[in-house]
Amino acid sequence: MPPAEPSPPDFPSVPLLDLSRQYAPLETEILTAIERVCRTQRFILGESVKLLEERVADYCQCRFGIGMSSGSDALLAALMALGVGPGDVVITTPYTVFSTAGAIVRLGARPVFSDIEADSFNLSVKAVRAVIDKEFHPQGGVLRNRRTGGQLKV
Repeated sequence: MPPAEPSPPDFPSVPLLDLSRQYAPLETEILTAIERVCRTQRFILGESVKLLEERVADYCQCRFGIGMSSGSDALLAALMALGVGPGDVVITTPYTVFSTAGAIVRLGARPVFSDIEADSFNLSVKAVRAVIDKEFHPQGGVLRNRRTGGQLKV
């Protein structure tokens, strides 16, 4: 009889996202707002959405704020506003959620990944420049991917 395998060690559970400390002091305010929206049944384009959009615009110091159903849809809308479409190329980071590349692919474009800055986790300008220099060439006033011919759009 072979020896029994040792039991795996007990590891503490690490939640993917734990907002309990942020939620606790705001719980009453959040639940009151949810109840108000549920009473009005104006889940889409209601007064609460309009107020949120106005407050976001003020906070961001811009003319408009637009409520979206999700961050994924916000990414998709931003790419659509920039005219991204089939065959285009978008440089992004792999250090993100899957919906970033998913929004690009959903429009028929191709994501090309570049590295991030270690201190900010934002795209590295130097790394993006290196990707452009290595993978793209100028042609007719645009940058084209050397392998696919796709236009660098974003």
